[in-house]
Amino acid sequence: MSERVTLSTPLGALVGNRSRSYGRAIDRFAGIPYALAPVGARRFRAPVPAGGWTGERDATQPAAAQPQVTGGPELVPGLPPARFDDDSLTVTVWAPDGGGPHPVLVWIHGGSFMIGASSLPAYDAERLAADGDVVVVAMNYRLGALGFMTVPHDDADTWANCGLLDQALALRWVRDHVGAFGGDPANVTVFGESAGGGSILHLLASPAARGLFDRAIVQSGSTGRTLSTEQADAIARVVLDELGIARATPDAIDAVTSEAVVAAQTRAAAKLFGIAGLLPFHPALDPETLPVTPIAALRAGDARGIDLVLGVTTDEMRLFLEGPSIEPERLHKRVRRYFDLDDDATTSLLDSYRAVLRDAGETAEPIDVWAALYSDREMLVPSIAALDAHATSGGRTFGYRFEWHARPRADGLELRACHGVDIPFTFATFGVEGWDAFVGADTDPDGAHALSAALRGAWCAFARTTDPSHEGLGTWPGYRDGQRSMMRLGPWQGAEDDPVADRLAALAAAGVTPAA
Repeated sequence: MSERVTLSTPLGALVGNRSRSYGRAIDRFAGIPYALAPVGARRFRAPVPAGGWTGERDATQPAAAQPQVTGGPELVPGLPPARFDDDSLTVTVWAPDGGGPHPVLVWIHGGSFMIGASSLPAYDAERLAADGDVVVVAMNYRLGALGFMTVPHDDADTWANCGLLDQALALRWVRDHVGAFGGDPANVTVFGESAGGGSILHLLASPAARGLFDRAIVQSGSTGRTLSTEQADAIARVVLDELGIARATPDAIDAVTSEAVVAAQTRAAAKLFGIAGLLPFHPALDPETLPVTPIAALRAGDARGIDLVLGVTTDEMRLFLEGPSIEPERLHKRVRRYFDLDDDATTSLLDSYRAVLRDAGETAEPIDVWAALYSDREMLVPSIAALDAHATSGGRTFGYRFEWHARPRADGLELRACHGVDIPFTFATFGVEGWDAFVGADTDPDGAHALSAALRGAWCAFARTTDPSHEGLGTWPGYRDGQRSMMRLGPWQGAEDDPVADRLAALAAAGVTPAA
């Protein structure tokens, strides 16, 4: 049960919901605008601050999502969002009643930079705010072509990375206004998963976000994907062609609707994947908004003043596998092509990974070998590169591996600790939209909730003290070059030095290294 609550802020009065489900009052104010609707002359441009309002603003209903593609496979529970609207560049705030100032955690949702919303039930931050005594803010940002297409226009200039600029403006809103909700604007931690984690890494390299947060928690956010200017130009040409726009004049762009852009993006999907793989809409290099890649910024020490927690799940890419098995001959061909190796080097890499899996007590069927290689190349190696770079530059750095296994897929594929499995652990939201069955929390609720408490305790301790260690988890050692200490987060929790050394050595022999 919840009750209505009214809060006076410098922007105007807000009417939200107060809940006492977790032993204390938590107020939620949903759908607070931080930017004007990106329509007409604001389409594909930097966001414009929304300002305040007169009278009381109803903030009791879940916020609408930004326009996005629909109809794809539901790889994890809870998609798509229930409602879409252009006028949804908003934040939702969960705040403990009274006290403060509280540390602030700002959530950036995932979804391949193409789908998702802050309002998904799995992101309900009530328990995180209650148990952690923190203020939590979740944001919407523009998605797909609407947020991450680099649009050339008449001035021989471009409009780029609008979604990233949305995120920066939302963080500016937090800095300027979170104090009215009991939050401490001088103590802001951003956290996000998948595209949300990738967004955070790009914010570390973006001039627009400089000085807007103090700490960062990156959950499964790869650093290895920043679109080149050539890729971004090619993607824009394809989408603009689908829209029937030969030249991106302001008049032509201003007349475009979000529905038309999403439809054009959908029609062009095959061509776009051919240009940039499965993430054609992604932050792109741009002189004004993203002058360097995240890894370049980390190596240069541009983010050494930001404390960083970064990790991956142990079996990230199993979520995206097509089937439960693969023939040995096809495995060899796929690995040879994927790593651009000759036959002898391919055989050597496959033999090395079979040995790695067997030494770890895991099965080494062809599908297991492919899943490990795919996961490690796409996610593990970039994560190690980011951790190494931040630690070497002098930044306070912590690494982890998330090891809780999801339930096997309906076709028999073992998902294990796949991409996205950590989402309900972050918020203790196992009971919504089938997440308990997806992650097996219905058969082991005590274990799931214990891991969730350990994870949430670490994130809140990090936000409060810059150290994710806490009594329920133990000491979380810092990540240092050459030592690579990481926390294992799964049915068993504890620190381990260099747990991925054998995998990195096998990949290095094939020419794949974090330093590349």
